[in-house]
Amino acid sequence: NPLDFKGNIVNSRKEQITTVNTSHQGMGVFTLTPVEGESYYLQGDTEEKMYPLPAAQPLGISMAVNNLQDEDLSICLMRHPQHAPTKALGLTTMCRGRIIRFDQIHWEADNTATITLKKADLPEGVNQFTLFDTEGRVYADRLTFIPIRQQINFSITNKKQEYRPKEKVEMS
Repeated sequence: NPLDFKGNIVNSRKEQITTVNTSHQGMGVFTLTPVEGESYYLQGDTEEKMYPLPAAQPLGISMAVNNLQDEDLSICLMRHPQHAPTKALGLTTMCRGRIIRFDQIHWEADNTATITLKKADLPEGVNQFTLFDTEGRVYADRLTFIPIRQQINFSITNKKQEYRPKEKVEMS
């Protein structure tokens, strides 16, 4: 079952860096810009135990998904100036195990790349974005949720109030 969670990201000196709150069925979001050589932990508001986060790599590519606009979703990639993969990079969008689209990454001079997608072109539900190279090495992976666009309203009415056992039921 999904868990509601409130807590903090803390560093090795137990200083609060940012807060973490789930917003729906255990899902939430937080932003962390790690400092090289520092360790980070997740700590709940009501407990002393700290759970270590994976160590940040000194070189690499970060991915941020902005799902806050009404019609568009943007995926922002940033790479370290010294990190220039020699292989082409691609970004897949998947939903429920199916590839929805594929984009080849084209870097700007400032080592960023942005892909803007129309939410109407994405399936409802959880969409997964994966950045990888031609050898299948994954550089970044993010999930985002596209809500239901239109509720389907309908009603069913029985033709009779009561039915006998094994009697054919008629509805409209």
